[in-house]
Amino acid sequence: MSQVKWIETSYERGAQAGSAHWTGILTVALKPPASAEALRRNPLGLYVDAIDWSRELEPGVTGPASPLPAARATAAPAPSLPSDTPLDPNLAQPQPRQAETRQ
Repeated sequence: MSQVKWIETSYERGAQAGSAHWTGILTVALKPPASAEALRRNPLGLYVDAIDWSRELEPGVTGPASPLPAARATAAPAPSLPSDTPLDPNLAQPQPRQAETRQ
């Protein structure tokens, strides 16, 4: 399952008339193409098997959010990662070795 969020903006006579926030839940299926025609139409074989969507409450309507605890400083994500990626850019960083004491 995958979650997708988007904003739809409506216009009247070229001027923005409003916007709505939406969230969708998709179930996708990966089916390799079985024929040349299927390969031409959908080379990845990725199909949406089920979809459900709903309009979200407008931002700011639910009231103030509780403050979050201070986050630790982290390195900036790699430029090849999208800015909203859930990946931690520090996962591959080597950890400093602790001095080992023996008695």
